Formats: sequence, structure tokens, C-alpha cells
Amino acid sequence: MALIRDALSVLPAKPAVLAAPVIVVVVLGLYYWDLRDKCVDIRNTRQLLHDRLRSLETGDSFRLADFFEFDWNQVRIVARVEAGTISDECLLDWNWPAGERESLIEAGQLSALVFGHRGRVVGYYELRRDLIAFDEIETQLTPDSARFRVGRASAGDAISLSAIPGGG
Repeated sequence: MALIRDALSVLPAKPAVLAAPVIVVVVLGLYYWDLRDKCVDIRNTRQLLHDRLRSLETGDSFRLADFFEFDWNQVRIVARVEAGTISDECLLDWNWPAGERESLIEAGQLSALVFGHRGRVVGYYELRRDLIAFDEIETQLTPDSARFRVGRASAGDAISLSAIPGGG
């Protein structure tokens, strides 16, 4: 009888020893899967924005609110992202190919759109200035005032966006 009691008293510990690593793996797997999805979505959104802007004619107007449909009430356009700026933590080239972000920063060719809603950042998108360039706009804009005139740079697929005064 004592042998059975001793064996049963050990049982709850063994499943916990086996279950703990499984639980850790599942939790970490879900965390990194969610992070991967977020990072891939950022990369895909950047490409969709470039494609959308390329589809417009020179002189057409473009509203950020028509493209970024999540809930935001202000956007800050950062003309040049500086070294050491923290971005979304993306591993394994899920957002930028290895070293590309760092080389764009070094060359002064990385800008960002920082979307806010009620004092919280709700969206952060880094853009290649050699593909999508906002004409030195360093201010916060509302969805109504974030309107731009589409232009073409002289080379390749580069798009320049100039603010439309008054958002008109």
C-alpha cells in the first residue's frame, strides 16, 4: 500500500516536468508566429503602398486615409530615420532583407509614417525614400489634411509626394 501511495505522490510532478517545456514552446511559438505575421504585413503594406502610388498619374492627389484604413487621428511623417531608432522588432528578414534597413539609414534614405490615435502609436511604417519620398514634410497631419500630390522622380519607380496646402 505504501508503495502505491508513494508512486501516486510522485505522479503530479512528472506531468508538470513534461508539460512545462511543451507549454513554453507553444507560448513562444504563438508569440513569434504573431510577430512574424505583423512584420510580413508591414513589408506587404509597404509594397502595396508603392504599387498604389505607381498606379496613379503625375498630378493626381492621394489621401493617406484612403489607403491606411485603420483608426488613426494623426500621422507624423519622419523624413529621415536616424541610426538607433527603434522600429518594430522583426527577426529573420521578415520586414527588411538582412542589412537593408541599416544601409538605408546610413544613406539617409529611410523615412517613416507614425500613426497615432488618442496619444498612442497605432501604426509604424518605414519607407525607402528612394522609392517613396515625402517632400520634407515634418509635421503632424490629420486624416483630412494628409493629402498629397503625386509626382515622379527622374529615375525608375521613385514617387514624390508633395503636401496639398490645406489638405484640399
